[in-house]
Amino acid sequence: MTHSTRTLGTTRQSLTIRTCTNCGLKFLTEGEERTCGQICFDELKAKHTKPQCVICSKRFNRKSSSHKTCSHKCGYELKKQNAARYRDKVRKPKVKIACERCSKLFLPTRKDQRFCGSRCYNQHYKRTVIVDPRPCVECGEVFQPRTERNILCSQQCRYVNDKRRAYVRGTIPRMPGTLKPKECLVCKKEFQPKAGSQKYCSPTCNGLIHLKRNRSRLDHNRLLKCWICSKQFKPVTSKSRAKFCSAECRAVHHGNKAAEKRQELEIEAKKQVEVKEKWNNASVSSTEVPADSLFPEEILAFINRGGQITQYLNPVWVEGSQPSEYEDDFITD
Repeated sequence: MTHSTRTLGTTRQSLTIRTCTNCGLKFLTEGEERTCGQICFDELKAKHTKPQCVICSKRFNRKSSSHKTCSHKCGYELKKQNAARYRDKVRKPKVKIACERCSKLFLPTRKDQRFCGSRCYNQHYKRTVIVDPRPCVECGEVFQPRTERNILCSQQCRYVNDKRRAYVRGTIPRMPGTLKPKECLVCKKEFQPKAGSQKYCSPTCNGLIHLKRNRSRLDHNRLLKCWICSKQFKPVTSKSRAKFCSAECRAVHHGNKAAEKRQELEIEAKKQVEVKEKWNNASVSSTEVPADSLFPEEILAFINRGGQITQYLNPVWVEGSQPSEYEDDFITD
């Protein structure tokens, strides 16, 4: 919409109503202004001006108004600066403490840090501890402990102590060494069994008796009869259930089985061919819709187009035919 006025013989320039591109309000203007005032002009200029990175001061195109950095690198640097600013504001200032090993002052990186470095840490925990001799808890013999917590003198005492604690807890039924000594069945030596069912003093005697038992299975006089050649043969072990005396007889047996299977399949295939021929011979071509059909409309449309349907009769009804065991697969009610 435009308005024009005439004053003292001169024509004044027309006013135009425009819409501010920043705030959306309507205003009157004589020129081509797009904003209603200086504030909207500055805001619109800021929107179209590229922002400046707070880290490297580089102009960049940002996808969101919250972006303050031009790249991931500058963004990571800004996060570090903000974190450092927060630490300086919230955390307490660090105070130097003395190392427990060398008494040197240092700034700790953790609250529970006690040593200035790994060298002092290793020297502190690897130092030799002087402990007075003490009696063993299990056997009572006096020994020199390596640490303050060492109360057993040897591996044997440690084993007995562990078993004693397991017996107190109820994990094992008895303490080792409480059974009566036994005589080994192989070497006839007396030994202390660890279980009531133990019969041999060592793994060597146990292996010897098992080897003897296995050899006794090989030394036998049992004879079996071969299924193919009917010869008697001696199997490998006394409990063997072998049926053939050699690999040749086994191959002959499997060949005979395969030949029998092939013969059965051939006979079955011949019978199926005979049954199919009977049904084909009993078929009748017709142009009438069967009364028991499930799709009479489709069949009628097919016949109207000039087609013919084939109706099959039971081959048993055909003169001279004989029923077969395979005809049940083709008969339909």
